[in-house]
Amino acid sequence: MKSLVLTLALLASSFPVVADDEDINWYRVTANSLLFVDMLQTVEISKNDKFEESNRALGKNPTEAEVYQYFIASTLLINVIGESLPDRYSDIFYISVSAIQINFINQNMNIGVKIRF
Repeated sequence: MKSLVLTLALLASSFPVVADDEDINWYRVTANSLLFVDMLQTVEISKNDKFEESNRALGKNPTEAEVYQYFIASTLLINVIGESLPDRYSDIFYISVSAIQINFINQNMNIGVKIRF
């Protein structure tokens, strides 16, 4: 339950932020931050034999290099798609990506994967 509260707090913390630069899309920032956390957890999975990766695209035992390649490609693709959409749809897209990432992060935390920075 603590992990769910933590991840929801991270997502919610981006909503009330007001920046001088109106070009900052805080939904995009949140989605990318959560992708980064998921990447760190997945690297941890790749280094520890007691865990198996559940992402079929990576396979059960990806190497650290494969994890980085996957997340670089995923992050680029997500941002290209998000930035090509009209503003009202890009916000919904980034919120959806964030919701999916929160689920993955929470699943990883539930099996004992730590978030290491």
